[in-house]
Amino acid sequence: MQLTNRRVGGCRQQKKLISMKLKLNQPLFIIAAIAMIFSGCNKSSEDEFIEANDDVVKKYIKTFQAISYDAKSESVKYILSYANDSTVSKITDGDSEVYFHFNEDNQLITVTEEYDVIEIDELYMSPYDAFETGEVLEYDEALNPKTIEVYESGYGSEKLTGEISYDPNPNPFFYTFKACGIIEVLDGVDLIFGDVNHTIVRARKLLPNNNIKSMIFKNSNGITQFDAQFNYTYDDDGYPISASVNVSIDGEESEFTLIYTY
Repeated sequence: MQLTNRRVGGCRQQKKLISMKLKLNQPLFIIAAIAMIFSGCNKSSEDEFIEANDDVVKKYIKTFQAISYDAKSESVKYILSYANDSTVSKITDGDSEVYFHFNEDNQLITVTEEYDVIEIDELYMSPYDAFETGEVLEYDEALNPKTIEVYESGYGSEKLTGEISYDPNPNPFFYTFKACGIIEVLDGVDLIFGDVNHTIVRARKLLPNNNIKSMIFKNSNGITQFDAQFNYTYDDDGYPISASVNVSIDGEESEFTLIYTY
């Protein structure tokens, strides 16, 4: 059964990976960012994640590294610092740092990088372009985005249609996003009346429950412009510890290795 309307009733899953402007210019990290699709019907994001991943273990990413074997692309390593067992305080790539600030109830209130500050209350209503978003056209049975539509280089440019497939393993970023306060912010959209930032609404739908295995984007003529294939090594809990990735962008091939620590 193919699910073409992920939201039943008024439950609109919207995901917004707060503007962690950490120069996510690696094709694989773009994929990780796109790795957000998720909706439900009067259920929280975590409810749906658990439903799609039986007996899932909570794991939090400590480091995420993308090693490039192409001279045109740089390798990058992200290090996450935790204030306690449930909240991320800082993410750095060695050049820039992003800080997450929480209130006494462990609710995210601001995200800062150098002189940039994002107030979460304002984000609900204001048109921040916090991250790239697309429109979900079709979901699979686990409520992963199966077919999405995005602009090739920003709004108004040519649209590309993406087909995404998944391993049955859990999305390794989910509980880390939760520790950043992002999941709660996204779920909070359902509690807001009136106009809401539609960028967030679309983004909330771009969170997969499972781990992306492949992504293929084609233009309106059916010509493939972006192709990424992932081959993972998993730990005993079903979380990836490494992956070899083959990426093709407009016919140019490149290879990456991803390394995860928890």
